[in-house]
Amino acid sequence: MGISSSVTDVRVSAPMLAAWTERVFVASGVPPVSSKVVADCLVTADLKGMPSHGVSRIPIYIQRIRLGLVCPNANPKILRESPSALQIDAANGLGHPTASWGMRLCVEKARRTGSAVAGIFNSTHFGMAGYYAEIGAREGVIGIATSNSSPRMAPWGSRDALLGTNPLAIAVPGPDGGPIVLDMATSVAALGKIMLAAADGTPIPDAWALDADGHPTTDAAAALKGTVLPVGGPKGSGLAFMLDVLSGVLTGGSFGSQVRSLYRDMSNPEQCAHFLFAIDVEAFQPISEFRARMERYAGEFKRCRPMPGVSEVYLPGELERRCERVGRAEGLRLPSKTYEDLIQVARDTGVPFDWVAA
Repeated sequence: MGISSSVTDVRVSAPMLAAWTERVFVASGVPPVSSKVVADCLVTADLKGMPSHGVSRIPIYIQRIRLGLVCPNANPKILRESPSALQIDAANGLGHPTASWGMRLCVEKARRTGSAVAGIFNSTHFGMAGYYAEIGAREGVIGIATSNSSPRMAPWGSRDALLGTNPLAIAVPGPDGGPIVLDMATSVAALGKIMLAAADGTPIPDAWALDADGHPTTDAAAALKGTVLPVGGPKGSGLAFMLDVLSGVLTGGSFGSQVRSLYRDMSNPEQCAHFLFAIDVEAFQPISEFRARMERYAGEFKRCRPMPGVSEVYLPGELERRCERVGRAEGLRLPSKTYEDLIQVARDTGVPFDWVAA
C-alpha cells in the first residue's frame, strides 16, 4: 500500500511494524540480534496500550545514534561477577538488549542460587520496565526490574526536579502460564504520556504536574517546562529515591542530577542505570504449587465486589494483557503524530515500508 503523509489514523499489523522497526535499527548500525530486541520491546509496549514507551520513541533513539550519543554496536561487559550478582557496563549502548541479556543471566544464576541480581550502568533508556520483568516470569522466575532516568520529578514538597520517574516492574508466573505484571512509573503519570498530550495539544489532569513556578497545571506544554508529581505524594517520592539508589548508586552508575535527558540534552550520553532481580520460585516450592496458589489468590481478587460505578476489578497488568490480545488480532492503531514521525524516519534511514492495514 502506498504511504501518504496526510492520513490522520492508520492501523498496522504488529509483526509488520516490528519487522520494519528491526530493519530501521539495523540500517542505523545496530546488530540484528539487538535490533530484534529493541523492536520487540517497543511494539510490545504499543500492544499493551503503552504508546509512550512504544514506537513513538524510535525517532529520538535514531537521532541520538546519529549524533554519536548512543553507541549502536556497543559490546556490554561483565565487570564483576559472583554466584548471585553481576555488574555490567552497557558501554553506552541501547538499554533494551543489555537489560534483556542481564535479566536472562539473572534467571540462569537464580536457577542455581535461588536468586540473583544485575546492576547495569553506562546505559540508555530501556523502554518498558515490565518487558524485562516478564522475561523472568515466563521462565518460572519472579522478575523485578527498575531503572533511573533524568530528573523530571520534584521530591515531595519541592518545585525542583531531582528525581527521575523511575519505574518499577514486578512480574510473577500466573496460573495460566502468562505472567501477572505490575509495571508503574513513580510519577502520577509517565512522562511519555505528558509528551504525547503536548504533541496532540490535549490537556492533562491537574494532579499530574507542576509548571515552572511550582503550580499545578493542565497544560501539557507547561508541565514539560516544570516537573511531574510523584504518585502517592511522599510515598512515591521516597520510592523513586530508593529505586535510584538501587539503579544508580549501588551499580556504580550515574544518579540524581548526573543522569542526562533523553530529549533535552543532545550533547551528552544519558548515563542511565538499571537494576534487575530474579527469584527462583522452585527455591521455595514446586512451580506447579505456586501456580495453584496464585490461581486461588487471583480468584479471590477477582471475586471482590466492584465499588459503585466500577464494572470489574482488574489484576495487575490484566487490562494490558487484554489490550495486547486485541492488538495482535486486529492490528495496532498509531496516533497521527507517531505515524508522521515514522514516515520521516523511513525517509531518513532509507528503510521504506509497505504496511498492509490489519
